[in-house]
Amino acid sequence: AVVTPLGVIISCNEALGALLGRTAGELVGGTFFDVTHPDDLPLARLHCESMQRGGTRVLGHECRFIRADDLTLWVLVSTSRVPEVPGHPAHLIMHIQDISDRKALEAELTHRALHDPLTGLPNRALLMDRLEHALGRSRRSSNPTCVFFLDLNGFKAVNDTHGHGAGDAVLQQLARRLSAILRPGDTAARLGGDEFVVLLPETGVEEAIPVAERMRAAVACRT
Repeated sequence: AVVTPLGVIISCNEALGALLGRTAGELVGGTFFDVTHPDDLPLARLHCESMQRGGTRVLGHECRFIRADDLTLWVLVSTSRVPEVPGHPAHLIMHIQDISDRKALEAELTHRALHDPLTGLPNRALLMDRLEHALGRSRRSSNPTCVFFLDLNGFKAVNDTHGHGAGDAVLQQLARRLSAILRPGDTAARLGGDEFVVLLPETGVEEAIPVAERMRAAVACRT
């Protein structure tokens, strides 16, 4: 796309229109701010202002665009500033690349690194990060943080008698039940084997006891 220094689209190709679910003609006269995700607008405007000041000739940033059908896609926006020459006003050349697949892969890899693959619960690394933040908040607010350590009595017998597939199903069911009864902001994590941890930030003992009772009831009930 060719864009004025103020961000108004002068011309663009049909490929960009197709990417955004619009025709090229529909984009001309508007700005990329019109299709930028609201959370990404501050950075996009900052980059545009930098180009207007002439602080840089080439600039790139990643952001989310919203298509005409309301789908969101990640894009890499590469902008080059072309200075004014006789007969040709200053303008910007912008290249938009769809990087949604790469961002999805990055998100998946990050999730795998921080979550237990069997239960989908946070793993030890993510638990320790959340525990550190919870303890920091507790120090600042003087409110306690509670941590429960859980394991399953007789779990080895399940594996030995019914096989590891049954044992995995038990762990997955436990993870679902814990997640269902915890409050927003609480964390259920799997350390490994049949060992789980439940983190209750800024929670005193009196508040934690009902949570413990709900966990006992959830594990004991039959479905």
